[in-house]
Amino acid sequence: MNVFRRLKDYICWIYTQYTLVTAVYMLEPAERWTFNSIIVLTIATAAYTTYIYLPSHCTMILGYLGLLEMDSQTT
Repeated sequence: MNVFRRLKDYICWIYTQYTLVTAVYMLEPAERWTFNSIIVLTIATAAYTTYIYLPSHCTMILGYLGLLEMDSQTT
């Protein structure tokens, strides 16, 4: 149980640091919810586009540099 308590304390500490650094603690609850939602949506969009587009771009770059053989019959 000590591990779960330490994990909870660590997450609370990280959230406190986040609210202090971004000055979210000064916002009202509705404003805080909106701000946090925008941050989460931005991070989710960046993660999704990285997951979708980065592998194909890396493959194209490696093919251009000649480090990876590319098939001519890709679909």
